[in-house]
Amino acid sequence: MRMPRRRTNLLILIITFLIFTDTVSTSSDPCLDSQIEDPSQLHLPSQYANLTPPWQRADGKLAKVSRSEGLTYHWSWMKSLQVKGLSKTVEDIIGFLTDNQCIFVPVGPFVRSVILGKKTVYVSGEVSCQLHQLYDKCVLKFGAAGCSLYPLEDDGGWGAYRMEIGDASSNRSTFTARAEPIVIYEWRSVLGAPLDKWRFTVDTLAMFDDGAGDLFLIDPTGNGYLDVCEKKIAPTAENWDKWGKNQQMKLMGFYDLRSDGFAPKNETLQKFINVKIKSSSDKRVAQQFYCEHVLKGVSNLEGTTPVCHTMYPEKEAARKIGQMRTIMIDEMGTSWNSSIGKAADDLEAVFCTARQYVQIRSRLLHRVPSSNDEKAAVEDPPKLIQNGKPMINDSAQVHARPILNMAAKLPELPVEYPSVPRAQPNEKLEFVEPPELGAGAQDPRAIEILGSRDHPDPWDEVEHQEDREAQEDQETKRTLGGAPAEEEAADFSHHNAVQTNNLPVMRFDKVEEEEVEQISSAMEMSTENAASNWNIYGFLMIFCVFYCLLD
Repeated sequence: MRMPRRRTNLLILIITFLIFTDTVSTSSDPCLDSQIEDPSQLHLPSQYANLTPPWQRADGKLAKVSRSEGLTYHWSWMKSLQVKGLSKTVEDIIGFLTDNQCIFVPVGPFVRSVILGKKTVYVSGEVSCQLHQLYDKCVLKFGAAGCSLYPLEDDGGWGAYRMEIGDASSNRSTFTARAEPIVIYEWRSVLGAPLDKWRFTVDTLAMFDDGAGDLFLIDPTGNGYLDVCEKKIAPTAENWDKWGKNQQMKLMGFYDLRSDGFAPKNETLQKFINVKIKSSSDKRVAQQFYCEHVLKGVSNLEGTTPVCHTMYPEKEAARKIGQMRTIMIDEMGTSWNSSIGKAADDLEAVFCTARQYVQIRSRLLHRVPSSNDEKAAVEDPPKLIQNGKPMINDSAQVHARPILNMAAKLPELPVEYPSVPRAQPNEKLEFVEPPELGAGAQDPRAIEILGSRDHPDPWDEVEHQEDREAQEDQETKRTLGGAPAEEEAADFSHHNAVQTNNLPVMRFDKVEEEEVEQISSAMEMSTENAASNWNIYGFLMIFCVFYCLLD
């Protein structure tokens, strides 16, 4: 049985369209278009030939390297974002690093978010140059408020110092996605660390941009890329006891991943982590974790009352906090009340504005002063209202302006100002002060009306005849019945009344990673969505085949 030629052409057209549509829909998903590359064929630029490449581990083995068009697409979007507090994009900052002979390699949880297609605004990576020298150049270029350098404790593989480029206290328009300050670590502080110092496989990933349009994903463990796509949690070493020894902060990071939708790859991993957390007697570590990872603040554990300085959470941030608490309470069981829960109850939260938070954070984390702090060029604050540049830089300045009290006494006018309400404007809109009234004198308005009949009109009688007659008629009506009518008292209250119906809502909050998902939702492309789309396409393809086979 032959199928009509018309239906044959229709079948070919439909199949071609479905295949093309599926290819386009999955081309921006790094979990579906990855290609394995040979790491031995990769080379750093000639000026960095003396460096240990990021795809070489501390034990000399080479990491697993792959290429992805979807990863390149998401990284390009990330580089186009403007850094908070600066008039520069992420790509401009990378260019600044390159101009100072520094190669930048993105590393850490940021890479995991890029693979999943999340619109993250948090960028972190390693640089090949000395941070102290780079810090002085950064302050000279972007100002003291745009650069920070902090000493770090070794809590799982980070370097001795961490540098940030950007100003987190800058309150700009929340309707535009902006990158948070870029976090920079020393070269090989993460990728060159031993396996037992790494955290989880999904957090030990890096990207290498050769500057020629090629982007490579570096997977030191060989399992991190797949674990990210499958959303699985796994340690980076087989010996869990050695991997988690004296690293409570790293173990508690398990619940960070759980709140992001990840599940343990091994069922016994959760029990192992709960036992380790419960056996820990360091209450300060639990309080630091709860403050920094749950409340997204900075902790001050000195003194009798531990304090967590943070910014008041918006709706999405509050939901995230509640979700993470629920997960920890459910999965830790009775261990919650004796470990993290007890430590969190003794922690006092202090809410700050964005600028206050940055100042407190700089003090508590011991920000390193720069030799160029006094030489730094400070940008003048905007004088005009511009897009993304408000005249008020901090919410604390909103109430710095004087507000008139509604019940307060009206301010006295200067002596040279004409008295009110006896002063009347003339034809030139100039105030004319009438003569002072003696005892028993008539009202000045009556004198003005009577006097106008006996003295020549200063106005042009022809040109202003109608205006004069209209004014006389109005004054005559007011004087009917003897004494002139009382004028209504001036209502000054409406001058200070705020009309809120048409005022725009001003926000001074910080853009969180979850809020940016609403700004550019068109970039979201997950593995589950791609798989569901393919199921629909497959069903349509089968239906079309059967339809075309029918007579």
